[in-house]
Amino acid sequence: MSTGPDSAESVPARSPGSTGSTGPPGSPDPSPSASPEGSGAAASGSRRRGLGVAGKLYLGLGGAFALALAASLVGGYSFLNVGDAQRRITEHSVPDLNSAFLLAQRGALLVAAAPRLIASDTNEELADARAEFEAHRTGFGEIVDSVRQMEVRKDLLEQLDGVATSLIENIDWIDRSVERRIELTHAAQTMATEVQGERRAVGDILLPMIDDQILFLATGYRTLDSAPASLDERASYKELSHYRNLLTLSAQSSLAESLLGQALQVADPDLIRPLREQFDSVARNLGRARRGIDHPDLDAHLGKLIGFGGKGNSAFRLRENELRLTGLQQEYLARNRRLERELVDAAEGIVSAARDGAAVAAADSESAIQLGLVLLLTLNVIGIVALVLIGWLLVGRVLVRRITSLAASMRRMAGGDLETSVDVGGHDEVTDMADALEVFRQHALEVQRLNLVEMLAEEVRAKNVELEGVLSDLRRAQDQVVLQEKLAALGQLTAGVAHEIKNPLNFIKNFSEISRELTEEMKEILDDAGEEIDGKTREEIDDITGELDTSLAKIVEHSLRADSIVRGMLSHSRESSGDLESVDVSAMLAEYANLAYHSRRAIDSEFNVTFHREFGEGTGEVRAVPQDLSRVFLNLVTNACQATDERRKRDSGDYRPTLWLKTRREDDIVEVRVRDNGTGIPEEVKGKIFEPFFTTKATNEGTGLGLSISNDIVRRHGGQMSVDSQEGEFTEFVVKLPVDGGAAAPVEDRETDAAA
Repeated sequence: MSTGPDSAESVPARSPGSTGSTGPPGSPDPSPSASPEGSGAAASGSRRRGLGVAGKLYLGLGGAFALALAASLVGGYSFLNVGDAQRRITEHSVPDLNSAFLLAQRGALLVAAAPRLIASDTNEELADARAEFEAHRTGFGEIVDSVRQMEVRKDLLEQLDGVATSLIENIDWIDRSVERRIELTHAAQTMATEVQGERRAVGDILLPMIDDQILFLATGYRTLDSAPASLDERASYKELSHYRNLLTLSAQSSLAESLLGQALQVADPDLIRPLREQFDSVARNLGRARRGIDHPDLDAHLGKLIGFGGKGNSAFRLRENELRLTGLQQEYLARNRRLERELVDAAEGIVSAARDGAAVAAADSESAIQLGLVLLLTLNVIGIVALVLIGWLLVGRVLVRRITSLAASMRRMAGGDLETSVDVGGHDEVTDMADALEVFRQHALEVQRLNLVEMLAEEVRAKNVELEGVLSDLRRAQDQVVLQEKLAALGQLTAGVAHEIKNPLNFIKNFSEISRELTEEMKEILDDAGEEIDGKTREEIDDITGELDTSLAKIVEHSLRADSIVRGMLSHSRESSGDLESVDVSAMLAEYANLAYHSRRAIDSEFNVTFHREFGEGTGEVRAVPQDLSRVFLNLVTNACQATDERRKRDSGDYRPTLWLKTRREDDIVEVRVRDNGTGIPEEVKGKIFEPFFTTKATNEGTGLGLSISNDIVRRHGGQMSVDSQEGEFTEFVVKLPVDGGAAAPVEDRETDAAA
């Protein structure tokens, strides 16, 4: 440790709150070179006398080293005597004991390798287990050969050879049986995969057929283009029997798949026969049910599914063979454990013979050890006494007491007491440390004043930052209040305008319908007049009445459209009060996607679209108003269908209308995605699609309120809606909803036009 002024100057530079200087500009330099304490520390080196701390420590350590060296010499002499006795043991008795122990150990390792072989489920694991077995087998053979070279009784050697040979043969059989079991397991897994594939194929065929039959029984429609069948035809025995056969095929094919899966996984061989009998019954039921259904692909898949449980290499036969092989493996493991015990008995006989020879050599070794122990204990007692004296005189009185006093002074300074001076006495390195600490105390008094000023400045800066954050929050809150007031004013204005327009619209609609009725009455009167009116006048009257009918029809049509717009305005300006319920998002999306598709098909029979559904298994349910949430999904899918239909009419060639419906859940948020490959949304329009009354469609196709209302519904449920689109390529809407429903306030007036 340095004892000059440079050491003292470095202390304040590391003090808390220091900024690189010890005072404000223009203040006196508080360096130790300008203080009496600094000069005293510099002069302390000239006042030191005696050996100092290092010399005293070296002297004490030298004495301890001399005692340790003497103890080492005595121990070495004793160890030479012990080594002579131990050499007799190691050259004769230990090799025999070691060989016997290794024999039992290697035999145990060889037996333990068998369960590892049986536990192998793949060829790679079997190869690793075989490598381990071969290593243990090689080591076991080597130790058996070494035991044969020892002077051992003939009966022990014969017993050892028989056990070793039987043990190797048993494990070789287990190795071959494991390889066969892996083949059976792989075949069972392959069959299980094929069974699932055939069941899915049957389900893919049956489900549409069941849906079509249900539709026919309920409505009488085979297709949307055909005429509905009569109630008698729908309720006929043939149709009901056909429906029952479809349901039977679906249920029995699922049961067949379940029975085959149980057969491939059953652990008790006695359970295989009941499962086979159940499967035979299911197979007969499937055979009877499919006779009334003409579908070659269905027959083929059902035949393959039934074949998995038939005669030959069936699922039941595979599992029986696998369980029988597993039972034999357990029997061979039991044999190995018996052989292991016999091997231990043989090793114990070898150990008993070697132990007698080692007893004599051990007695000689023990006497030599006792002599060395007495000498070492004597030297250790002397060494301990010497170390106690060194610790008490040198460490305790000279060093520890003064260092403890110095540490107490440092703790007082760390606690804020800078008024007490430091003085430990003496003339060595500890004194230099005390002088340096005194210089640090003088400097710390000055630094403390500077740190107080910096602390106050830092608190002022922190308060300024906090006030700026509060001001920013106030501005954001003010913007939100202004926005809410604007939206409220817009809603009130919209509601007022809608109410004012609705009454005149009702009058226009009612009087236009009355005018059409009057026109019809006028035509009847003219028809009654007959020949009283000449042909030219009659032709002019017919033209006028025709024009009146056309004009009145247009008035009715557009008054209905205006009424729809008004109802949409009223819905957009009102908040409804529905109740939150648990809603399965995936099921609702699928249901209303199907409704939107059939609605579009009803308008245009040439329209068609391919759905790709990717519903997350863990999506679950959310708290929402079902009517409002279904309105959002119906609107999004309807818009997607319209976009794909427009592109189909515009483009030609290989274009295929396609919709992707996806749901997934992340933490407490459920995400719904509706994507189409339709016309897309132009970049300049994308930012306006959620505004009320904004639409790019023809005047008779939408009011421009659908997306605006949908966005309001999502936001009232605590969620958000976004869109991603590329003109001419795709459009994707993303709806994110909290699982708890947020602060949902459902929307009323379900009759608003759902198209944006």
